[in-house]
Amino acid sequence: MFFTWFEKQTTANTDVINITSDVESAIAASRVNDGLVTVGVNGSTASITTIEYESGAVNDLRAASNALPQATSATNTTTNGTTEMGTRMFALPCLDHRYQSRSEGEISSWEHGSNWCSAISTTANALDQSTYTSSEASSDFYGILLKAVARGPPCKMSEQHFFETTTRTKVRDAIVAVESQTSAELVVAIRRQTDTYLHVDLAIGTVAAFGALLLLLFLPTEFETRWMPVEVLVAFMIGALCSRAFWSHKRWLSTNKSLRASTWSTACTLFYEKKISRTSGRNGILVLISMLERRVQVVVDIGIDPESLGPEWQQSIDNMQAAVHRLDFDSFVNHLTAIGPILGAVMPRQEDDINELPDDPDMP
Repeated sequence: MFFTWFEKQTTANTDVINITSDVESAIAASRVNDGLVTVGVNGSTASITTIEYESGAVNDLRAASNALPQATSATNTTTNGTTEMGTRMFALPCLDHRYQSRSEGEISSWEHGSNWCSAISTTANALDQSTYTSSEASSDFYGILLKAVARGPPCKMSEQHFFETTTRTKVRDAIVAVESQTSAELVVAIRRQTDTYLHVDLAIGTVAAFGALLLLLFLPTEFETRWMPVEVLVAFMIGALCSRAFWSHKRWLSTNKSLRASTWSTACTLFYEKKISRTSGRNGILVLISMLERRVQVVVDIGIDPESLGPEWQQSIDNMQAAVHRLDFDSFVNHLTAIGPILGAVMPRQEDDINELPDDPDMP
């Protein structure tokens, strides 16, 4: 997801300001090819609408806006406590309390009826004229709602979300979208872990055994010495087996170097096993996601020169890495899809291109 905001200066009169170019610039900066644009404005006297921006329509809208305050009987109250204009000419209902805003560095709930705000969603590929209207002098922040959502608490996900059935479909759609723009062949593999990290299990077992030995030696209770080696061994096995059953702690007890080396080794092995190196143009790409390590490893074949793809290529990889690190699957899919235009600019899809590798992600 991409969030941004900008500011518009208004007067004490009813202003109708065309913000289409500002929204289009925000879309271009987001590098999202297909999605939804949500537009919002902070303040009780401003709203968002879509209109054919020509003088006659703008004057009619301004006149209708000036007439609205007189139509006090045309208002009603919704079930969530916000007030809606009965004509619904250009205003949409206020967002409910589930959204949050940030004020001076602190997050506070957006209470019912606290502001008259509006929002509109439309497809990025079919953006209509977006207009900002205000009836008092102000410098309201247009798009502040998007900034508030960006600063709010992140959506919590778990590693398991990357292995759900819907995940396979979304990743497959992203692969198809990428390969529709480039001759490169993309394969995505998702693994729970790339190594057993046996040294961590042994370390946990050793700590458990040492703890058991200390208890046997220093507790006031008397223990038979002949059974002490067995009890220490049992403690070691219990500690090692518990460590083996749970794997999130292994990320914290392993160095970044070992995590990186394990992910790279597994990626190279999969690159060979999945026959990605056997494409006719040697243009295969493997994107490996390993959840224990929270890492993304990209391996490209010799037919692709990463330097020719420009800095945007590495930036996309970094974005995917950041999304996996914070367990944001939807963001990962968006950044995966974004490599399509980057590859297409250097390796455009040809009419005779055939799909040499499966589009379904390789996952357990």
